Amino acid sequence: MSAAVVVMNPVHIAGALIIANAEESRRERMFRDLLVISFSLTAVVPGLMAVMAILATG
Repeated sequence: MSAAVVVMNPVHIAGALIIANAEESRRERMFRDLLVISFSLTAVVPGLMAVMAILATG
């Protein structure tokens, strides 16, 4: 899960490659979309991991 947060970031090398290979007219929109996804994952993943840890020990 933590790897997904990093890779979906448009500043990461994978995100930069995705944006570089997009059509020029879609690059700005793609950057914003990847940024929103990465911020969303950053907010959701820690909570999901906490719930999974509680369920695994409980």
